[in-house]
Amino acid sequence: MAQKAGLDEVKGIPASATGRPGPAGPNGLLRQSPEELLEGLAQDQQAARLWESLLAITPSRRRERVRDLGERRDPRARKLLAAALWDEETAVALAAVEGLRGLGDSHSAESLAWLAEISRVERAAAAARAAIEEIHARSGAGDGERPELADGREYWASFIDGAGSQLLMAVRPAGEGADSERMRFASVAVSDQRGIMDAAGIDSAARAEVESLRTGGSRRAGERGWRRGGRASSAAREEELPEIGWVRVDAEYCAAALEAARRIHCRDHRRLPGVWEFWRADFAGPAGPGAPALEDRALPDGQLRRRLSQTTTLIHFEGFRSWLILGEDLAPFLPAALQAWARRGRAREDGLAQVISACLESGVKGRQRRLWRSRLLRQAALWERRGDWIVRELCLAAAWGLDDRNGVPSEQHPLLRAMARASLELAIGA
Repeated sequence: MAQKAGLDEVKGIPASATGRPGPAGPNGLLRQSPEELLEGLAQDQQAARLWESLLAITPSRRRERVRDLGERRDPRARKLLAAALWDEETAVALAAVEGLRGLGDSHSAESLAWLAEISRVERAAAAARAAIEEIHARSGAGDGERPELADGREYWASFIDGAGSQLLMAVRPAGEGADSERMRFASVAVSDQRGIMDAAGIDSAARAEVESLRTGGSRRAGERGWRRGGRASSAAREEELPEIGWVRVDAEYCAAALEAARRIHCRDHRRLPGVWEFWRADFAGPAGPGAPALEDRALPDGQLRRRLSQTTTLIHFEGFRSWLILGEDLAPFLPAALQAWARRGRAREDGLAQVISACLESGVKGRQRRLWRSRLLRQAALWERRGDWIVRELCLAAAWGLDDRNGVPSEQHPLLRAMARASLELAIGA
């Protein structure tokens, strides 16, 4: 997954690269006093790594560490306690709820509210609701963390990849009155199937370093093994093609995308990755009118129908190069695809066309069609923000073709056929 690889690149930067020592490993954590642990929580990048180290020790010892930190009533522990809300061990999560309740910080209310909605364990959900009530009663505030938007704040979103994943990125000046060349960077990976998957960030980095991270997810087309129509053009082999692709968005876009992810967690009662809590505030804000998806009804049906035949070209654009048919849907058709490829000329093309039709008719139905349609409408919104109205219109036309009411069968959909062919050729090494 290109988006997840981009986030892993951020997580791979050691804390020492920013001039601070890295956190202790699991064995070192067991020897550190609560005060020593608190000192390691002063910066979010290091605190996130410390939390990941805590996950490597036994649940009982992790509960003890979380409880000790909570009893200190130190604001520096708030984000780590919030991360511990999502521990797979209920005892650790309850210790974290108690620590946040005792801390009484209104910034904790949103994390607790998410736990109350998402948790499968009623004890944890009930404890979170009780903690929220007490925090609100003591502080008289319940809006959570809503930092003022500073000058120079930027938000970026990647295109949606073939697994339905997307990266959101927030960049702002590092600290109050900080040199504009030093920036704080936060990124979160979201999925239309799993919600929030991971998060990472850097407390302070040179602007050039942040830009390098944002544009670092690229490889040469030839190295990625793509073949179009049985061959790769020399231009494609030489051109540097971004795997991810970024679009400038706003805080409202990110908030809407994260709200959609939250609903997935609520629906599936899926725990969040604890590391998200260290970077949550960078994306804080209400979802606004900048919806992360468009509606294909914005264009006349006749115009969309005319454009539909051209949507096969989408697989060459940013955001679509990883759009492939799932291997489990391809597997039954690989022997026939190999047989077709062994032929020549028209016989090869006719054979592949038959395999593609059978694959799409069998594997891309109801729910899968609606999923691709949803992703196309989200891609259309991103291309609109890019200012490219042609690709936007192609996305809308492809989405219209997947409408259950007036679309076309999967085996007749040009984009799906192009995706299936690319997937089959990749699978058989054509």
